[in-house]
Amino acid sequence: MEGSEDKVTGSCEFTSDIQLPGMLIAKALYPDNPRARIKKLDVSAAKAIRGVEAVVTYHDLPDKTHYGILVKDQQIFAMDEVYYIGDIVALVAAESEGIAQQAIDAIQVEYEPLAGIYDPIQAYESSEILARSDLENNILAHESLTHGDIERGFNEADVIVKRKYKTQCTEALFLETESVVADWDGQNLVMYVSGQDPHGDRNQVAEALGLPINRVRVIYPFVGGGFGGKEELHIQIQTAVVAMKTKKPVKFVRSRQESLFTHQKRAGIHIRLETGAKKDGTLVALRATVIGDSGPYSNIFPAVLGATVELISGPYKIPNEQVDAYAVATNNLTTGGMRGFGTPEVAFAFEQNIDQLAIELGMDPIEFRLMNGMEKDTLMPSGAYIYHDIGLKETIKQAAQAANWSTRAEWLDREPQPGFRRGLGVATIWHGMGMGKDIVDNSGATVEMTPDGSVIL
Repeated sequence: MEGSEDKVTGSCEFTSDIQLPGMLIAKALYPDNPRARIKKLDVSAAKAIRGVEAVVTYHDLPDKTHYGILVKDQQIFAMDEVYYIGDIVALVAAESEGIAQQAIDAIQVEYEPLAGIYDPIQAYESSEILARSDLENNILAHESLTHGDIERGFNEADVIVKRKYKTQCTEALFLETESVVADWDGQNLVMYVSGQDPHGDRNQVAEALGLPINRVRVIYPFVGGGFGGKEELHIQIQTAVVAMKTKKPVKFVRSRQESLFTHQKRAGIHIRLETGAKKDGTLVALRATVIGDSGPYSNIFPAVLGATVELISGPYKIPNEQVDAYAVATNNLTTGGMRGFGTPEVAFAFEQNIDQLAIELGMDPIEFRLMNGMEKDTLMPSGAYIYHDIGLKETIKQAAQAANWSTRAEWLDREPQPGFRRGLGVATIWHGMGMGKDIVDNSGATVEMTPDGSVIL
């Protein structure tokens, strides 16, 4: 694999390794309260410190004040209020990290604490406390899917399983924290970034700073992990603002502590799931309500929920389905994409319901899945049509054979050693391609026919 030797020997260069002549070090000031009004912000003492080149707040923004990959609702710098502990109140650029930290400590901020909302169910059900002052309610996005006749489906069901499930907010914990080096020459902005979407970075930074796209270049050196946590902007715009103000290269590397309370996580979600089957084991209906904690901003979470809506039915044939998913605003940490993009958490929930249906029907869980599994010519509730044999059922059969599923009663009760028990379960999962329901995917290609008849793609 290209670059493997560099990684093994430690000679590869990550963003934090980059050194440019005259480069400044940036550090950020974050609020000590997740929900508060900024009554006073005085940066004069910080600016007076020798070696400090700039102290930037929202007053220094050239044009836009908000950004977002889907909805531009996230503050570049905190303005009148803060909405979670990861909002950036000010950014300092100095000759060294020590001086930058000294300047951060010298900034005087006075906050008026405000009531926050931290329970996503409460945020969904009530508008009494709003996560942000510009919201009318706490619902940031609603994704839905209807297929067939849900009432008829449940009327045909002989067994119905209703359950509630909850998953936790999850940290990606990439080894390399978020880091950016921004270099502005007065005309063009070059950025070295530890991220996952260079074109998205370029487009959003250019828009926020009022620059043509062709004057913003984003370079990704080696990236020390992302897993979805770097799929969106993190500190790119703020670092670029300071570089443009100082006209010097600026490096901003988040500490591990900063990273933990600022970047997007896998959202914790609440799932109300209802599935129905006939007594012969045929699945006939699914109804689900998903409530996901987005934190104060939309980020990419609505797209994650779009995937959730499509994939909550699992790889099964279900003729009647109704799913509603809500992204709700809270003052918790921000959330977005992470490994599986909305699929693993709902697969956990649906597979639990599938097992319970099999138990109540007196069916083997493997046989139940083989009976209802998707196959060639299946029309999924999302509208996706399965054109090819996907091998799901053959995979289940081979897995069952390898695990000695048919003889499990003979060996599951044996104690491996005192205090230990054996367990054996079955589950399936499927994963979608693209950004999810209602999010437009795009791609492009250039094809050139050469004089000798060959084609260059």
